[in-house]
Amino acid sequence: MFPSPWSARPCEPPHRPGSRARASRGGPDSPPPAHWLHRTVAGLAAASPGRRHIRVAPVPGAGLTRARPAHETPYGRAEAGWRTEGGTLSVTAVVPPNTRAEVRLPDGRAPFGVGSGRHAFSLPSSPAPRP
Repeated sequence: MFPSPWSARPCEPPHRPGSRARASRGGPDSPPPAHWLHRTVAGLAAASPGRRHIRVAPVPGAGLTRARPAHETPYGRAEAGWRTEGGTLSVTAVVPPNTRAEVRLPDGRAPFGVGSGRHAFSLPSSPAPRP
């Protein structure tokens, strides 16, 4: 039997043989729930193979007040994060060297690209829904 491609993911909790605290995968080819949280809720995902282009598209809500995932890429550490506080949604992104990111903020504006470095964006915490 070959190991699952998800078994080496740092976001998957380690489990002991016989433990009932295993992550639900929903099927043999489904990613673990933490993968969905990083990509969808927190909004950090690869936009191309090799992670030379990443996507930052946070989806705040559902009672959560913050999220901050990070992934090691071949070019360095990629991070994205958001926090709601005092009526403001703050979104941050760290794009590794020689990498670009597509940023899609949840306020309905068109996606835009950013280069390497640290980026911060602020908007009202109850933005318009995405089209």
